[in-house]
Amino acid sequence: MAIFMDKPGNNGWAHLFSDKPGKAGLEELHTFAALIGLRKQWVHASFSYAEHYDIKDDYIKLAEAAGAKLVDRRKLGRILREKRVVMGPRRRRMGAKIRQAAHHEIASSRRWRDSR
Repeated sequence: MAIFMDKPGNNGWAHLFSDKPGKAGLEELHTFAALIGLRKQWVHASFSYAEHYDIKDDYIKLAEAAGAKLVDRRKLGRILREKRVVMGPRRRRMGAKIRQAAHHEIASSRRWRDSR
């Protein structure tokens, strides 16, 4: 298992991520996260090269104890670039497309109503 964690920033948050691209990497990340008590619903950017968990305080200590390798931001960037080459850029989430379509629909109906 190759799970990495970057150094916590000034706000105390760190990122937990896998170096494997695709479904294998996400499964590896979920397995490790479950080991330290994180829920699957807490994953960010799921099914993209940037999938990760935000962790803080006790979870950072648990991740280190469970074997997460600590890396600096430069190494994190290198891993994410390698994953992006394999997986491609992040896709827009469907929710954003639905909100955008709803916004255009509302704007169109207002223009039509105001033109009468």
